[in-house]
Amino acid sequence: MKETTNVFGLEFDINLPFNTVEEFDQLAGCVGACLKEATQHVIAHKHLGRVRAAVCAKLEELTGIERAKTTAEDGKSVKYAESEQNYFKRVVAEKAGEDNWDDVLAQLKET
Repeated sequence: MKETTNVFGLEFDINLPFNTVEEFDQLAGCVGACLKEATQHVIAHKHLGRVRAAVCAKLEELTGIERAKTTAEDGKSVKYAESEQNYFKRVVAEKAGEDNWDDVLAQLKET
């Protein structure tokens, strides 16, 4: 199978050693490998982004600690100045020792 991808505006052709799901599975050495890879891709690139955003919003609501923001170059819109992971780490560092931290974590898992 030949796929074309774009990196930094440059087109690259990639020759893959399979053309079908069956060939993918055979090369991987197990039936269902293609489906497993596709599922992991969808989770990582579609679902987890939404989960991280929801967790950060709920964490801000529960703790009152806002995620750092900055004004965008247009001077009007606001964008986040820290990644979701850095925000989570910062909140954990500030709140982890508090009595209600386990309750906060439990509520996050329900998000």
